[in-house]
Parts: sequence; C-alpha cells; structure tokens
Amino acid sequence: IKSHILCPFPCILQNDCSYELCKNYGVFTHEYECPCNDSNKWDRDSNECIPKSIYKIRQTREYPDFIAKEKMLRQRKMRNCEHNSMCNKNGTLFCTLDSNYEYTKCVCKLDYHGRYCQDKINACLYRIQHHLQPNGGTLVAGTQLVY
Repeated sequence: IKSHILCPFPCILQNDCSYELCKNYGVFTHEYECPCNDSNKWDRDSNECIPKSIYKIRQTREYPDFIAKEKMLRQRKMRNCEHNSMCNKNGTLFCTLDSNYEYTKCVCKLDYHGRYCQDKINACLYRIQHHLQPNGGTLVAGTQLVY
C-alpha cells in the first residue's frame, strides 16, 4: 500500500477520503486508517504503513502512549482542584500547584482551553495543540492555534 496524502481542509469538505479499504476513525477526513501487510503497522501520526519494529519503538520511547498518559493524568484530576473554584469542572483534566505553592493551575482537557479551561474549542476554527495529543502535540484542523 502506498502512502496517502492528507485530505485538504477537513472542516470545509466534511466528507470522507475515498481511499479503497481505508476506514475513518474520527470526525475529520484526515482521521483514517488503512490495512497494512503483515510486517507493517498503520501509523496514525504519519498516515502510512511503517515497519512494526519502528512502530513499537515510537509507542514505547519517543512517543509515549497517549491513552496510558491520559489515564494516568485522569487519576490526578481532582488533586489540588478541591480548593480552587476558578477551574471549570467540565473543561479541567486536573489541577496542579505552581512551584511556590502560590496558585493553582488548571490543566485543560483536549477540547477546552483558557486560563480556567472555560472555553470549548471549535475544532473547525482552531488548530488544536495539547501536550497529550499525538503527532507532536498538534491536531491539525482549523487555522488558528490554541494551547
């Protein structure tokens, strides 16, 4: 199977890529997965089949597993949030204290942003960047950048 290029402007097109045998796993046209031969594995970061040995290294060392990392962070979700009524409960993944224990920082879920995680992100307007996202922390969708 040869490499595929990403479908342009997923929020404008609102349709699936027409790659034979490939299946979408998300809402955007660039969120698709294709079958690979036995020695390769589909890599969602690069949207291509890569050798299983390379895929395994990327998952364990250079590219920590997104789901495992998010699960670990969810266990910390309410730590330090009990005394901070400023963090939005719907948008906050967990809270953390600064190094001087002077203030609580709200760490937002993937689809929220803002100082208190109060603003929901519209993925068709923003290019989402979050430390838990695969592909170097960026999910490309819109044109504006959100941290």
